Amino acid sequence: MVSRAISSMLIIDVGDEPLAISLSASLMPEVRTTKPRSASITIEQQGCSLVLKIDASSVAPMRALLNSYIRWIYTSLEIAKLKGD
Repeated sequence: MVSRAISSMLIIDVGDEPLAISLSASLMPEVRTTKPRSASITIEQQGCSLVLKIDASSVAPMRALLNSYIRWIYTSLEIAKLKGD
């Protein structure tokens, strides 16, 4: 099986700039602990959106990072809704 490097960009509009800033800041510890040999990720806040850029050595680490970050963002948005933010 041949393994190829792959890239992905995910843009998530959260609808609120302060919330996007907060989410970006809360995800930074995870970004810093990503193992660089298998994948790298950057997160930027642009207006009301989060922009995730992922480079991975193969499909498996790409899928793992996408699943994790999408779940963390979703969970954070659900908590923000409960709090009324």
